[in-house]
Amino acid sequence: MAAERLKMFFSYSHATVHNELNAWLDENANAITITAVSLDSNEHGHCLGVLYREEPGPAYTGGVWFDYRHDVLEDAVNTELPDLPGNARFMAVGSNKLGHAICVICEINE
Repeated sequence: MAAERLKMFFSYSHATVHNELNAWLDENANAITITAVSLDSNEHGHCLGVLYREEPGPAYTGGVWFDYRHDVLEDAVNTELPDLPGNARFMAVGSNKLGHAICVICEINE
């Protein structure tokens, strides 16, 4: 059985977490299988954890969004989610005193 691993991303900026997540997903395309995602936010930033197995799997892409209003965040995700290739498989939410962050990871259909 493949080893379970954890990849952590942290930044004050959700855009940085978004970019670092997608760079890592691109680097590991078809080489990992994601099993879980968790996101937490506090006054220092956003911490995203991705649990995965080191075994061949699909390619993934993801998005990280942030807004101080939950309804605006929902609208932004629903507007942009159809533009991501594949099917949404994992979702995590984190909140702090500045607002709410959400991460969605999609399995790319090839």
